[in-house]
Amino acid sequence: MRRHAPLLGPALPALVAVILGLPAVALAQIKVQDVPREFFDEVLATGSSKRISEKDLLALQPGPLPAELVADLKARDFYALCSYGFVDKAYRSPFDPKRLADGSSMQLDFTRVDSDGVVDRMYLFKPASRPPAIYTTTFDKKSATKLVGFKKIKGTTYRVTESYGEQEHHRFVSYKDGVLVIDLTRNGRVGEKKVMFREAFISVKRAPGAPAAPNPKCERPNGKDPGRR
Repeated sequence: MRRHAPLLGPALPALVAVILGLPAVALAQIKVQDVPREFFDEVLATGSSKRISEKDLLALQPGPLPAELVADLKARDFYALCSYGFVDKAYRSPFDPKRLADGSSMQLDFTRVDSDGVVDRMYLFKPASRPPAIYTTTFDKKSATKLVGFKKIKGTTYRVTESYGEQEHHRFVSYKDGVLVIDLTRNGRVGEKKVMFREAFISVKRAPGAPAAPNPKCERPNGKDPGRR
């Protein structure tokens, strides 16, 4: 099976860990910026209000591609909202009310696409006792996933991404009211019918003062590992 590249969301293992509420995997990271608590609360409120139930998520049918989607992808951030795994038949969401009720530290994964189409894997982290901040785990622009665009092939609309010289095609389902839904297939090839995950993402305005490209050169500062949380 081909490895799924980090698409419009975090790499799959990290996404599953976050959705399950497991401790985040220690990854090299760079702090991009501190953000006001009000911004974190706004993202939390948006995700909570737009969370799609398992039944409604699975009931969605592929629809037309809105003209504004590509522009939104390069102007706004897309946070992991919820997903359904067809192998384990499990629905997960970082905005599950049970998770939100405990008041502990919280990590919300998202992606930011720069003007060149490079997909920056990021997360908004709120410690239990410190102000929230945004981090990135993308350092190498050459190996980073790139959003190629959306293509309609034989009646099916695909989101096309490229990583390590290989393209993956995953089925576009819908984009409505700021919620993007994508079906991740088994191998990311055109015509593949077996869906492994259905994932939904919410479009959120970027944090106040957010740079257009948080790590434009995708370099480690001073050539050093930026460290672990």
